[in-house]
Amino acid sequence: MNSGDESLGQVPPRIDEAIQEGAEAASVALSKWLGRPASLVVSRVRFVELIEATEALGPGDAVVAACAIPLSGPLPGTVLMIFDDRSAMTMIDALLGRPEGTGTEWGEMEQSAAQETSNIVVCAFVNAMAESLNPGGLMIPGPPEFRFEFSGSLIEFALMDQMSRNDQIMMVEIHFSVDGITNDWAMVIVPAAGGLETLGLGDLGGEHPGEPS
Repeated sequence: MNSGDESLGQVPPRIDEAIQEGAEAASVALSKWLGRPASLVVSRVRFVELIEATEALGPGDAVVAACAIPLSGPLPGTVLMIFDDRSAMTMIDALLGRPEGTGTEWGEMEQSAAQETSNIVVCAFVNAMAESLNPGGLMIPGPPEFRFEFSGSLIEFALMDQMSRNDQIMMVEIHFSVDGITNDWAMVIVPAAGGLETLGLGDLGGEHPGEPS
């Protein structure tokens, strides 16, 4: 698997393998949770400039629904589970035993279902990833936080720690398939500065002369 920009280097094979194992474990967990075949497909693993990262979810003024899950431990960071409204509502109707088309907006029940789905997928993913990388401790997901906001604001939220420490980050973009149909959901993993160092990527970016420390 190649990064999105060859000039910023290749993704180390051990990280590539860990991400693939995480996706496989999360696919099994999601299938069990939904009661139907589901899979996660890794679309891109890349190093990007911070300015590019803010455009990763599309136009900055597009409103998106997402769950943000903080990661603590030796590989800290933030995971964003981003949902397409139409396919997400179909999933939520099935989970809640409602006729398809019942859900039309992100009410309290819909948000709760999205948070639980995100929690199941991310826990399976990071546990498998940690087992593969053996970073010297557990990767601990925090409680999912539902967010409904402009995509530009969402990615900036995930990058807050990064913006103060690095000029480049590693982004992992994953898409979902349920019943063989690809959904416009995505999972974006943004390692914090400490996570990059654990992965051996802590020399990415850095301060430029004249910038405050």
